[in-house]
Amino acid sequence: MSLKKEQKNKEDIIGGTLIRTSNSKESMRIVYLPRTQASQVPGVLMIPGYKNSGGQRKFIELAERLAQEGIVSLLFDPRGCGYSAGKQEQISIQSMFFDAQSAYNILANLQQVDRFKICLLGHSLGALIAMKMHLTGVTVQKPLIWLSPAIDQQQLIPRWFDSYQLKVFEEGKDLGTAKGTVSSAYIKEALAGDWMGDVSKVNAPTLIIHGGKDEDVPPSYAHAIYDKLGSEKKRLKVIQRADHKMESDYAKQMVIDETIKFLKEHL
Repeated sequence: MSLKKEQKNKEDIIGGTLIRTSNSKESMRIVYLPRTQASQVPGVLMIPGYKNSGGQRKFIELAERLAQEGIVSLLFDPRGCGYSAGKQEQISIQSMFFDAQSAYNILANLQQVDRFKICLLGHSLGALIAMKMHLTGVTVQKPLIWLSPAIDQQQLIPRWFDSYQLKVFEEGKDLGTAKGTVSSAYIKEALAGDWMGDVSKVNAPTLIIHGGKDEDVPPSYAHAIYDKLGSEKKRLKVIQRADHKMESDYAKQMVIDETIKFLKEHL
């Protein structure tokens, strides 16, 4: 699901939540605002995974609930996804990082938002992007929430692709798959980074939520990330009945409950 194109550049009130939508040439973004006159409230930037949109139900329902708690959320479609410009084969870690940084700057500059109280929430590869943003220094000490984190790319890529496919990537060619085109640029970046080494440098409060039935990124990877985390304030929650996408009603509710509890402690 992608962010609704028909909401281009307008405001709606849904369920007591003010929803402001903007659709620039580069990216579709939706901000969920509490219907309150309060200023300097916390914010959450939600970063989707590889080739995914910000319009996933878990993000939308979480944003609606956070608005009820007085917290602003920003959801966005990265380039090449949903209603944003670009092609999927152009998506890379660097392009996702750039789009997330742009979205973060918009959120941080909203009049209602306290720029010192912003949490980065990333799903799958979006968790790696959130970590990368944290380590650039722009968001140092801001809380992190990682859903189904696909951070150990050097181990996951050989799990996701067979030897023939990996050879195609080594030749600098993109690969068509049942889920769409995967760019060799992304694979090259993914395999070159010392992402698990970077995990040990993270010193912000971090919540990891993982599905016990995640077949794309098995729970053992979440435990390895937790053990590596440099932060003393860290928590791992495994939702036994959840898969990688965390889109079931049960998984979504668990994500909402765990997120709100964590944010109340660390924002």
